[in-house]
Amino acid sequence: MPRYEMTLILRLMERKDVVDTLKRTIGAFIDKGGLVRKLENLGERSLPYRMTSHQQPYRQGSYFLLEFDMNPRQLVSVSEYLRRDIDIIRPSIIRKDKPVVVKPEECTGPADVAFYTPTHG
Repeated sequence: MPRYEMTLILRLMERKDVVDTLKRTIGAFIDKGGLVRKLENLGERSLPYRMTSHQQPYRQGSYFLLEFDMNPRQLVSVSEYLRRDIDIIRPSIIRKDKPVVVKPEECTGPADVAFYTPTHG
């Protein structure tokens, strides 16, 4: 299963309500066969711009980062479920591929390049 990373922005709520929302979110992944590997609280922050979710404007939110493995076919239904949750302002999911390691080449100096020299006439 591919690995994904989700930035989850929740509306500002009491701690108990945040915990309930995170349990619902993680439960949605587990119910569809996903494996949650990491949950990180990034804290409350101002949003980069005013966001509207469920016809409500928001300027601040609680940010969380989730890493999970999931079948791509199941990811669509979980994503739709998250977008319907009234406590979630925005779920942003990206696929995390294995990092590509590029071996740096040794610099050999300037190449033979003909430079344009303007002439004033």
